Amino acid sequence: LALRQTHGTVISFPPRFTPVRPIGEGASGVVFEALDVALGIPVAIKVLRRVSPKTLARFKREARTFSEMAHDNLVDVHGLYEHDGRWFIAMELLNGMDVVRHCGVVPDPAHRGVATASLSREGFGDESAVSVAEAASGGIPTRLREANYPQIRKVFLQILEALGALARAGVVHRDIKPSNVLVESS
Repeated sequence: LALRQTHGTVISFPPRFTPVRPIGEGASGVVFEALDVALGIPVAIKVLRRVSPKTLARFKREARTFSEMAHDNLVDVHGLYEHDGRWFIAMELLNGMDVVRHCGVVPDPAHRGVATASLSREGFGDESAVSVAEAASGGIPTRLREANYPQIRKVFLQILEALGALARAGVVHRDIKPSNVLVESS
């Protein structure tokens, strides 16, 4: 039985899974890299943080929806598990980076916690860097670093394809954010 502690909480994993390390965290749960001992493959395990009838229903619906969908731009779900009163979703472990890092967004040292970017802005005039805060307040659009528009367009079209597949299945993804969009190197 594998145990892992996160924020003072001990998590007992189903015997089938050996946790390796935490790889992400959100409002509803924590995601760990783990080894699926039965299949002999690395997986991602999402652990539901707090169980209520509403959160458990949503968690089960998420597992069921993704396990029934086959789409190149959506993660494959291997199964839903319960162990010692905790709920787990086992899914494909992606080796990639979040979409913001992939697109070249970097922290702006002049604006703590504010991101800037530096893509070549073909046809948009000067190349001066501005913060996201400046851009949001009506300033010059954010600049992105050394990425190219065809590649960024390709990534965002894939995101839209995935969201479209979910929408056609009657699902609204309620947690779209850059850290939830991973871009694989392949």
